[in-house]
Amino acid sequence: MKKMEQLSQQIQVKLRKKINMIILLKKKHQSFLVIFTIVFTFLIHKPSFAQCVCKCISGRVQPVCSQTPAVMPICPPRICPARGPAVTIPKRLVDPPPKIKPSNCQQRRVKNPNTNQYIWRTICRPENSFQ
Repeated sequence: MKKMEQLSQQIQVKLRKKINMIILLKKKHQSFLVIFTIVFTFLIHKPSFAQCVCKCISGRVQPVCSQTPAVMPICPPRICPARGPAVTIPKRLVDPPPKIKPSNCQQRRVKNPNTNQYIWRTICRPENSFQ
């Protein structure tokens, strides 16, 4: 009877060892499989989307893509540099001021807006403008 019990205990110990070994192997294989899947995904995977960059075009922010994407990306708002006018505006020529002769000058009393008092100044104007 003792021999049977010893034999049974030995078998149980061996079985436990084998079961523990199988569990360890499964855990190692699971972690290996997970790591392999992650590495394979990152190394082999090619991006299926077009590479897009947001640029200022005609004064507006627009996406510029290397390929035509299925869905156009939305660019964040920003201020584009100002563009100069497409057509140059011609300058208007202004007539030069009339020539004033020293004889067309007079002493006049002028009100100073800062002090609200009258002061004497020499005022020169074109001919016949003092009338």
